[in-house]
Amino acid sequence: MSWKFGQPTTPDSAASSPGDERRSRPNRRRGTTVILWTIVVTSACEASATVVLNLFTNDLNLWMGVLGGVAVAGVIGARLITWHLDSVESEQQEARQTEHIKAAASATRVAVEASTGSILSRMSTAQAFNDQVHMLQPWRRDRAIEIRDSWPVVEQLVQSIVTADDRGAVLRQWGEQPPDWFFQAPVEVVCWLAELASDYGQRPTAARLFAVAVQRGAYPAGYWKARQATVMPEEAVAEVDELLASAAGEHVFADALLLIHRQKWDSAIDVLAGWRTSSNSDEVTRLGCLRGFMPERTT
Repeated sequence: MSWKFGQPTTPDSAASSPGDERRSRPNRRRGTTVILWTIVVTSACEASATVVLNLFTNDLNLWMGVLGGVAVAGVIGARLITWHLDSVESEQQEARQTEHIKAAASATRVAVEASTGSILSRMSTAQAFNDQVHMLQPWRRDRAIEIRDSWPVVEQLVQSIVTADDRGAVLRQWGEQPPDWFFQAPVEVVCWLAELASDYGQRPTAARLFAVAVQRGAYPAGYWKARQATVMPEEAVAEVDELLASAAGEHVFADALLLIHRQKWDSAIDVLAGWRTSSNSDEVTRLGCLRGFMPERTT
């Protein structure tokens, strides 16, 4: 006796395995079937022969000879029956294997067709995006292309916007009744949508989206608060002042707008002159503030 993993084993038990046990089960079942059919057939034949002999003879030797022949015939008959059953079982097993192979092949074909369709659809969507994104204002186009790398759903947004009869109405609806995708959209997408809404004259929607972007952590917060202030209603003087005051010191654009709002023109011009913008869009905004939003500087 030896010990393995804390359990005693004998040479005989160690030599067997679960695989050997499983392989031996069909052979045992087949042997049992042969024995049972031999008993059944032989008993039936012997019973029939006994009835016949009782009716026609009392010769003991004849009885023994006949019953011996009956026994041999019973064994042969049982073997034939068992062979037939094995043949039927084999055919059924082959049929099951064939059906399994057909099912597997069908599933593989469906998977390949679905994958091919998905690839073709993706290629079609990508090509459509490349065509449609150029229908947007250049700065929004470039931003959409950047966002696409991390959030491909923007392709569907671009398609919905550029194919709509009223692009502003689509953006307004998204702002008032956000679709499911809006709640999973990155903050960059919210900022981009707010800028689009502003481009298409949807100022209340733009203000709402800029506020959502700040709540979601848009950086730098002071810049996006300033963008929100630019689209708020003219009569919301106190709200604009409060918003810009909360952003003061967070971004140079917010500082400049607060000075403009409080009509401190000279200081605002100095701040704007020192603003080093990082995008063409911001540079246009800076120059627009210098040229259009303030009266001429007095000397």
